[in-house]
Amino acid sequence: MYQDKSIKLILALNKKTKNKSLLWRVVDTPSSFDDGTEDKIPVLYVCTYKQKTLALYLRRYKHFYDEHDFYWTEKKCLAIINERHQILFEVDEQGQAINDLYSTVTEQASGIDDLLNDLLDAD
Repeated sequence: MYQDKSIKLILALNKKTKNKSLLWRVVDTPSSFDDGTEDKIPVLYVCTYKQKTLALYLRRYKHFYDEHDFYWTEKKCLAIINERHQILFEVDEQGQAINDLYSTVTEQASGIDDLLNDLLDAD
């Protein structure tokens, strides 16, 4: 049940992002996101939806397969955060839905569509 609701949330956010009724911005990753870990969060996207602050990010972390041996892996996460950027709830369901949302948000926040439109209009 939880997974179904999470996927529905992710799909709804993606739809609202694509039609530009939900606008994401890049913010500095607060230390609270990776305190006490060696995790890396290279970019943090946030938006406000229905008075909730949502965060979308790629968490890179060490996956140990032996006591001292590891490789770096990553997962995309969606979270509800408070005004101090503390994670209150995190969805780390991996699959096509969150991959699509991450891609859509990255494109929106980067402004690539506007750049491409400007370049095409200039010709």
